[in-house]
Amino acid sequence: MTESAKNKGFIYEFGKFVLDPQERVLLDGGKPVHLTEKVFDTLLFLIENNGRLLTKEEMMSSIWEESFVEEGNLAKNISRLRKILNTDGAGLLRLTRNVSEGISPRWSADGRKIIFNSDRAGNFAIYEIEVSF
Repeated sequence: MTESAKNKGFIYEFGKFVLDPQERVLLDGGKPVHLTEKVFDTLLFLIENNGRLLTKEEMMSSIWEESFVEEGNLAKNISRLRKILNTDGAGLLRLTRNVSEGISPRWSADGRKIIFNSDRAGNFAIYEIEVSF
């Protein structure tokens, strides 16, 4: 994976988590979380591209730069990250009453809000939800 975050010296904070690309460590409430190399790369890629629509091909070519891997590897990494980042299930939110109503959810850059489009009761609008961990 490219060295973009490493070279910039960024540390990312979201909820109770801290991701340090230079040290290649994820902290959960100050305690290190074991991540495999590619799971860490997947998380870092998602964070660096926050707010962008990413294709599978773009993610796979960045995370596995010069290797051929099956799409299932990406799905497994995403699944592992979901479990790690939401171990107690407390952070799960239903954006709308009906799954088909919420469109294009996006996290704010600071990770404190979710913004999405919805056509609730025939009134198309953009909604914002505060998220607390």
